[in-house]
Amino acid sequence: MEEAAKTKKQDHFDGHRKGVASSDVFGVPIEIIVQRQESSRPIPLILIKCVDYLILTGLNSPNLFKAEGDKKLIQQLVSAYNQDPSVSIPEGVNLVDVAALMKYYLATLPTPFQAP
Repeated sequence: MEEAAKTKKQDHFDGHRKGVASSDVFGVPIEIIVQRQESSRPIPLILIKCVDYLILTGLNSPNLFKAEGDKKLIQQLVSAYNQDPSVSIPEGVNLVDVAALMKYYLATLPTPFQAP
């Protein structure tokens, strides 16, 4: 019964959300992204990749989440992830841009993110 409800919810979302393709990562509920990933981790892969990148390259940078980032680059990354959710963040991307990508992902969720 629970699987049928999930499938119905995803079909409803995929069929009625204008401007969002069925394979998109951005603008899609977390539950659907996690279901598509077929992973045991209940966290969207995009967030895992961003956090890993930030940890490895300098999470202690001042004002990391306050700056806006390069909007053109962020849109390129959004397009890349919407085409292939398994892509990696290219080496050399500015930390501020990765933090901005995370913020953008959270901002595009159809319902606000709330911790359990």
